[in-house]
Amino acid sequence: MTMVKPQFLISSRLYPLIGMALLLALFVSPASWAAGLLSATEQGDEKAISQTEYLGEMSDIPMMSGMIGQEGGGFVFDAPDGRVVEEVVFLEGKSKNQVLDYYATILPKLGWIARKSGVFSRNNEQLTVNIDKVAGGIKVTFRLSPQPSPESD
Repeated sequence: MTMVKPQFLISSRLYPLIGMALLLALFVSPASWAAGLLSATEQGDEKAISQTEYLGEMSDIPMMSGMIGQEGGGFVFDAPDGRVVEEVVFLEGKSKNQVLDYYATILPKLGWIARKSGVFSRNNEQLTVNIDKVAGGIKVTFRLSPQPSPESD
């Protein structure tokens, strides 16, 4: 009886690469993979959310292209009724309306509900995007806090 050796189409030099790819696939979280499926519109160009940077303490809020985080420009406070987080970023070459339009487009795709210009809510939290003109550009302050009760509106 003759033994037949199986012929593989994959070069033996590719085995380590295939193994590394399979190992990497085990460590990629489903959340990061799902985030890659979402897309954002910025100045008419499609841009995958997974390729953008996110705020440091509000890690699910994307930063608009060109935003630069400010060292020491924020805080985190755990209150009895929820967390309060504030972060400040700087942006050149964009207008207040461009920033508001960007967040009015992107945040609803991430589950946030627009309440009014620059104010969003999700899961009993409120996100406020406040924009101020400063020398050389604009300062954007993101403030996350517990959702106010209906009486306080």
